[in-house]
Amino acid sequence: MKARFFDILKEVEREHEQGTGSSKDSHLMIIDGLNTFIRVFSAVPALNDDGDHIGGVTGFLRSIAANIRQHKPTRCVIVFDGNNNWVTVGDNGSIFTSSNNGTTWDNRTSASGTTEELNEVIFANSTFVAFGYSGTILTSSYGITWTSRTSGTTAKLHSGTFGNNIFVTVGYNGTILTSSDAITWTIKTSGTTDILDGIAYGNSTYVTVGDDGIIFSSTDTNTWTSRTSGTSKHFRRVFYKE
Repeated sequence: MKARFFDILKEVEREHEQGTGSSKDSHLMIIDGLNTFIRVFSAVPALNDDGDHIGGVTGFLRSIAANIRQHKPTRCVIVFDGNNNWVTVGDNGSIFTSSNNGTTWDNRTSASGTTEELNEVIFANSTFVAFGYSGTILTSSYGITWTSRTSGTTAKLHSGTFGNNIFVTVGYNGTILTSSDAITWTIKTSGTTDILDGIAYGNSTYVTVGDDGIIFSSTDTNTWTSRTSGTSKHFRRVFYKE
């Protein structure tokens, strides 16, 4: 949850820089919603007309109101841990999320800020990262608001992975990009101009595959070695299982 707080502070700072948020002298209050709810669930339980325990909603709201009265923030953000979010991406910058195990989905497309096709989304290091056409890379902490990142390429990005604290994405023209934070990206030399369709990390090794049966592997993302597959069939994805 601590990481979530820092993510929110970073988003607020970006709003200030872009001139879309509150003023610099505003006061932000971040409340750990789940922790607060659990505490007041026991301390101030709420009952229905039949005397059945229905949770600490009343105490939860009273606790928040007391904090607001005491500290007088100009903005209040209540955080619930978002680890259970599902995110899917697709055509025309489409992004949909679900917080109830895929039962219902919310349209977040307007937050993507792009009409480019999105081919892949991964979650690692407390960050969702989406990859798509024209070198599109988007990041989000919860899947609700998204920030566009400069990739340094206009190539179509097909796949992404995370391993050994490094994000990697691959795509057209043998494109390989890496990043330690999903914000700043570096172009790597793959040794091919073929399309790279899939990439995975496992056993301290990155492996990318693509058209014409190409396979490349690397232990550090800097040097990529071509491997013989024995086929000219197009490979689309690669996975590793321990």
